[in-house]
Amino acid sequence: MGFIIRKNDPKDARLKWLEITPKGRQVLKSISEEKELNMKKYLKKYSDDEKSDILSVMKGILKSG
Repeated sequence: MGFIIRKNDPKDARLKWLEITPKGRQVLKSISEEKELNMKKYLKKYSDDEKSDILSVMKGILKSG
């Protein structure tokens, strides 16, 4: 689909390298922007203190995983 390029490692034929294409980078950027817009939409009803509490909980979840 043109998102990545698969290349052989010149020193070891068993290894393959994956490189993200400009098209792939643009898709990742779009996904990131969409995710940020969604987060802002869902969190706009919360106060700054509540957002801080949510962030602390999320950080705790990520650390325990």
